[in-house]
Amino acid sequence: LGVSVLFAVATIATLFAWYGLGTWLPNLMQLAGYNLGSALTFALALNLGAVAGSVITAWAGTRFGPIPTAIAAAAVAAGALVVLVTGPPVGIVYFMLVLAGVGTHGTQCLIIAAVASHYPGHLRGTALGWALGTGRIGAVAAPQVGGLLLAAGLGVNSNFLAFAGAAAIAAVLLAAVGLKLKSKISEGVHNV
Repeated sequence: LGVSVLFAVATIATLFAWYGLGTWLPNLMQLAGYNLGSALTFALALNLGAVAGSVITAWAGTRFGPIPTAIAAAAVAAGALVVLVTGPPVGIVYFMLVLAGVGTHGTQCLIIAAVASHYPGHLRGTALGWALGTGRIGAVAAPQVGGLLLAAGLGVNSNFLAFAGAAAIAAVLLAAVGLKLKSKISEGVHNV
């Protein structure tokens, strides 16, 4: 697959995880037995993680590159969401949701940075429009899939696993982008 397609599908996966969590988290936590106040506080933790994550991942992306940092952030989100399936103590739940916010939102910010830095100026707007426009498929599909999983009686954990799976897919796709970009650099060096 081409880099443009990989960026777009990674954006679909990342926005699937982010919008799925953002839409369903309060309801999922209520279904898991928490009261409404606690469920809303969990959503706050997710969003605080997203805000903090944007700062943290921006710094790391500048230092280590947007692709490697995005891979790590997506993996963190996937891991945090898998931990939620184990029914951890409430303090761990908060921490995992902060990490999920850091990972999902941070990954998306880094994908935007990677797309912007990969394409020349005259193609940058088109490339960003392609990745972000296509990515909206994930943003629209996630709430639907979350509802379908619950309606099918698959429970709260099915949502966490679906969103974790999307984050893991994003990490794999971004790793493929990184390999393709390294391969292009190597080919360029050999052709000089």
